[in-house]
Amino acid sequence: LMISRLLMGCGVGLVLPQSTAIIMMFYEGKAKDRNLGFATGTSNFGSMLGSIIGGSLAAISWRYNFYAFAFAFVIMILVIFLVPATPVQKRSKEERAAAEKIPAKFIVLVIGMFLIQVYSLVTPTNMAVFYLGEKIGPPALLGITMALITGTGCVAGFILPAVRKLLKGATVLVSCVILGIGFLVLSRADSVGLAMLAQILIGFGYGCITPMIFIANAKMVPQSQIQKSNGILSASLYLGCFMTAYIQQWIGAVSGNGTQRFMFQVFGIGGFLVAVVILVITVALMSRKGRKTD
Repeated sequence: LMISRLLMGCGVGLVLPQSTAIIMMFYEGKAKDRNLGFATGTSNFGSMLGSIIGGSLAAISWRYNFYAFAFAFVIMILVIFLVPATPVQKRSKEERAAAEKIPAKFIVLVIGMFLIQVYSLVTPTNMAVFYLGEKIGPPALLGITMALITGTGCVAGFILPAVRKLLKGATVLVSCVILGIGFLVLSRADSVGLAMLAQILIGFGYGCITPMIFIANAKMVPQSQIQKSNGILSASLYLGCFMTAYIQQWIGAVSGNGTQRFMFQVFGIGGFLVAVVILVITVALMSRKGRKTD
């Protein structure tokens, strides 16, 4: 099982950055941004659908849920027949030297991808214990409550163009605030309705921020380095998956409070702090730009 999981992880790690890199190669402007949002929405929908299919197969036998990964062969066929080949581009030494540089500010996107993935996994790792232990609602609704984060993330990815048109440059800022509100609502939830509302808010914030990171990557990194930068972002994403449980353990050990409500509260406050940092940086950049204009 461990060897097969290792191989599967390698496969996912190779496919995930390629899917967004293809969009960045073949689309420009609004079409690129729209399709990156669609990619995130489809990814969240696939996660939700995969959980349903895997859970249904596991109800028959624990071995059967692994058959859900046979969908990889469908992906392979689609890639072979539908994804266009990219021509080899010959460049001068000067062009290659310039293209090899990834801007230093790219590290902000790496950190952002790590943090948003940690945030997206806080509720899945705690919701069952919290929901049943606190007697939030009937056990039959637990699965629906947990699925709302990926379901809402799916919707957020598809409506991202409209959200960006409405919020303009404040999309990430507002998404962080919504994420923080979602966690604070969950920390105070005493009914299934509030728990579902919190999951919807968290899913919406996560579903907007993730594609925004890839959109920023497409604008920041040279075209020839897109695959490399996407690979780094994917590595940061999976590092966030791996570190989520350890970060929560560390918060519980340092604070002396490892309850789910306290954990949700900490991450809620963290969402607001990130929003404040983004606001301060934005104001500072606008002020600097204004001084240069003067």
